[in-house]
Formats: sequence, C-alpha cells, structure tokens
Amino acid sequence: TTPSQYDIIPAGAPAVGRDPNDDNIWYYDGTPAACTFVALDYVLPRYYPDWHQTADLFIAGPNYGTNLGPFVMGLSGTVGATFAAVSRSIPGIATSASNKAVPYFNVTSASDPAALAAKVSFEVVNEFIKNTPEGQKVLPLGYGVNVNIPELVNSTMPPVIKTRLTGEANTDVAVFNETSGLFTWDNVDPLAAGINAAYNGDTSLPG
Repeated sequence: TTPSQYDIIPAGAPAVGRDPNDDNIWYYDGTPAACTFVALDYVLPRYYPDWHQTADLFIAGPNYGTNLGPFVMGLSGTVGATFAAVSRSIPGIATSASNKAVPYFNVTSASDPAALAAKVSFEVVNEFIKNTPEGQKVLPLGYGVNVNIPELVNSTMPPVIKTRLTGEANTDVAVFNETSGLFTWDNVDPLAAGINAAYNGDTSLPG
C-alpha cells in the first residue's frame, strides 16, 4: 500500500520480488525473520539452481545502530533474522554497527561509515570461516553470534572483545508522539537493573 524505505520498491508492487537495481537482491514485505524464511523456502530453491537445500552460514547486517543486550532477542530485526536461521540448524552471525541509516545506493565511497562497517563485518565473518576445519559447521548446532561494531574512523579492524549480553546493556521504552499518534522507541535511562543482572554465563567478561 505504500512504497518501501527509500522508495526502492513502489506502492502496489508484489509482496516479494527482485530489487529493481540488482537482480540478486530480493525483498519481502515482512519482518527480517520472515524474510529469512522466504529466502530459504521460496527464493533460493526456485531461482538459484545450485541451491542444495541447506546453507553453510547465514549473515544478517550490518545493521545501522548497535544491538546491545539480551533484550535484542525480542526486538532486533537483525538478531531475529539470525535466530530464525539458527532455528533451522544454520549457523548465523548478526552484525550491527554504529553508523546512521543510509540507502545503499548512496554509499559511493570506501570511506563512508556504512562501507567501513561492511568491511569490518566481512573481516569478522571471514575469521570464522577461515578457522572452521573442512567438513565442519562454522558454529555448533543451535549457536549464533551477535557482533557489534563501534564507531569507525578508518578501515582499520578494531580490537575484538568477547562480552556477555548483560552489563551496561540498554532496554527500550515506548515513546508516544502526540502529533502523529504513533510510537517510536528510546532507551531506558538510567540503565535498567533487570536487564543487567549477572545470572548466567561467564560473569567475568565485560558487559
């Protein structure tokens, strides 16, 4: 009924189809998790003849804006899409970065924050692939990885730090706009104690 974000797909288009700018980019009018299922069950088997009914690895992102804390399991599209793949026994890696939203066709320079985030995302994912012995899965069955990338000033790979989901993590609050009658979101301030309780995992890790 309305155009997609950045008017890439016009109003009245089918619910699923190819991006008009690139035949290998597909859209589906649904949540990121629903897009994952449509890709696995409709797009790949029908339109990619080399598809063998399984995937070695699923990558979501890089999302604009980080996904920090366990609350993202229920609220983040990037993590939700990855969880959808993991639920189908496919190893999944969600990548999220600190850059702002920008249409992909406006990313025209290697120094653009979105391009820097993409490069770092590739390097992280490639490390997982390079360190996977032949014939083994990239991650154990049922496992996924959530990667958050700090603000980048150049293409140098930042240090990689293993963290726990809790500790200095955000959770959301609904913010009602009186003018539009719609909701947006913000982070609870100060940080919510319930989301940051150290009750499992390696609590010696930084939050």
